[in-house]
Amino acid sequence: MKGYAGDIIFIIVAVFIFLVSAIVISKVVGEFQSTPLTGSTQSQEMLTQGTQTIYGLDNLIALFLVLMLIISIISAYLVQSHPILFWIMVFFQLFSILIGAVISNLAFSFASSPEIVAVANNFSLSLSLVQLFPYIALVMMGIMAVIMHGRPNTNQAFPY
Repeated sequence: MKGYAGDIIFIIVAVFIFLVSAIVISKVVGEFQSTPLTGSTQSQEMLTQGTQTIYGLDNLIALFLVLMLIISIISAYLVQSHPILFWIMVFFQLFSILIGAVISNLAFSFASSPEIVAVANNFSLSLSLVQLFPYIALVMMGIMAVIMHGRPNTNQAFPY
């Protein structure tokens, strides 16, 4: 599928879902760790290693965000667009900023809840990026608009 302006909204929602899922999984594994388990210390070691692996998802979420933004830029180059459609792109940009702000506030309120705050502190890089979603949406939609509408026409079937 070639890129379009809705890619940024998809990326924002996907990163948010991935971050919330990682925090919830980390919280659940932490609850298992705090309860005494029957058996050897091997189960405690496995839970500790699992928790550390889940905390490593923080870097993976940031990498996922960067790679998806790069893919959006590359796929925006493949879209044939007419300059009159720039105003639709501006509408998508405003909508993306709005969605980014809402999801940013939602993630902040989720991460600052008393039950989750201890676990969410281990995802500092991802939470910092989520707080910047409106700005990321603004910059990325601007870059995509320039790429989609500023390149010379190479398709003679769609002249402008």
